[in-house]
Amino acid sequence: MGKNSRFTRACAAALTFSLAAGSIGIAPAVNAGAAETEEAQIADKYSKEGYHLAWHDEFNGSSLNTKDWNVEAHEPGWVNSELQSYVDEAHVSDAVTLSDGILKIQPTAKAKDASKTDDVSDYDFTSGRINTQGKHDFTYGRFEARVKVPTGKGYLPAFWLMASNEGLYGQWPKCGEIDIAEVMGQETNKSYHTIHYGYDNGSGHKQNQGTDVLTDESFADSYHVFALDWEPGKLTWYVDDKPVYTTSDWYTGTDDNNQI
Repeated sequence: MGKNSRFTRACAAALTFSLAAGSIGIAPAVNAGAAETEEAQIADKYSKEGYHLAWHDEFNGSSLNTKDWNVEAHEPGWVNSELQSYVDEAHVSDAVTLSDGILKIQPTAKAKDASKTDDVSDYDFTSGRINTQGKHDFTYGRFEARVKVPTGKGYLPAFWLMASNEGLYGQWPKCGEIDIAEVMGQETNKSYHTIHYGYDNGSGHKQNQGTDVLTDESFADSYHVFALDWEPGKLTWYVDDKPVYTTSDWYTGTDDNNQI
């Protein structure tokens, strides 16, 4: 398999939404009347391709199931110089809500001083960040979510995978990252599909990236299914069942002399 043959550690799914106000909806990929029919349809969706259903969440409850999901709390600027803080589990309902089978991650902006609202620095931003680390971790398989994104400069909803054991090779980017889908709020007709990899030695971080561009609509107009097939030595991204990008070239390691 070459260098990528050892990059096979379990990954956890993550959902994030960055910056200001708006919402990202994560809805079930299959809708059905009765619960048992829904379960059967989901399980059978890819059975002809040799898959079996390992886990799913249709968000049918009234609040986030923290037996399945972790709530990540972080201060502003924790990553990528982002403006928002990420709420903790005690305040998760302020940013992550469920209704009618749809999960919404809803950022908010609150003025620090009601008399000063002219600049982005006059606001405190909060948002939600959830993952399945330690609860649902997988090596290889098909990962998918049905997503509708918001419109507006600064929004960056993401559906992605991170290593369950980030310390195995070292912190990002050594641990790797697979972005199943990212859509920028100022360009909602274009989706990004990326693997980040490499080692943190100067410019050692690399990425392979594909995109998908809609010509007649945007990803903010309606729900679209984003999926990833993770096979030994191969990654394939899909948008609404259409393959949009594939790669078989990546590596990781602890230093210059230990790349696999």
